[in-house]
Parts: sequence; structure tokens; C-alpha cells
Amino acid sequence: METNLSKEASHTLEEITGLVSVFDHRSQAETVMRSLDEAGSDTSKFLIIGGGPPEETLGGLSVFASTLFSLGISENLIALFADEVGAGKYLLVIHGTQKELSQARRIAKASGANRHSPFIPRKIPPGATSVYD
Repeated sequence: METNLSKEASHTLEEITGLVSVFDHRSQAETVMRSLDEAGSDTSKFLIIGGGPPEETLGGLSVFASTLFSLGISENLIALFADEVGAGKYLLVIHGTQKELSQARRIAKASGANRHSPFIPRKIPPGATSVYD
């Protein structure tokens, strides 16, 4: 199932450089990561999250929600993904070029992904080399 909420849909294709795919099993997400690594993608910009309900932190905001929000994922998608992760599913979060995202979507679909959602990553802070710094 493709998710293309209005915020993400209103941007140009070049701006969308993130993708979240949802899987029933961690091994499916790992298979996609291995395939993309073998194809030359920089998998240090990939993240697997999931397997159970997000833990709460001070103020009631989960580390899960904070992480996804810091990457640029919209609040609507965060709520959707929280339900997916709470149900035991896994997310594969990918930052990359349009070519990498297209390839990732194709491999993820073949590996059993339930959903794909594009997103626009947050701007990289001055002095940082990625949103992960």
C-alpha cells in the first residue's frame, strides 16, 4: 500500500529523499538493506526500527516519535508508524538519492513490504555531515 499524504505529495520529486517501508519481520528489512548495500548504497543512512510498542520517555514523547520527527517524517505518518510498530512490525527508514529510493522501493516490495511512504528529511544542521550527527 502506498501512502502519499498531502504534505509529502505537495513537494517535487527531487525534494523527497527519504522512504519508510513497513515489514512484518525484521529479516525482511535486513534483506533489503543487504541488497542495497551490495548495490553500492550507503547503508549508514538506513535505520531499522520496530518489533514492539515504543517506550515512553519524559514528557510522554517516545524515543521512536522523537527520532522519526527529527528525520523529517510528518506527525501524521509518525502516528501511523507508531501503530504499525506497536503491532510488532518493523520500519526501514532510508535516506538516499532518487535512484536509491526507487531501487529500495522495488526491492522492498519484492521482499514483502506492506507500505511505502516517502518523506522529506529535515535540513542538515550547520557543521553536521548528516541528520544523524
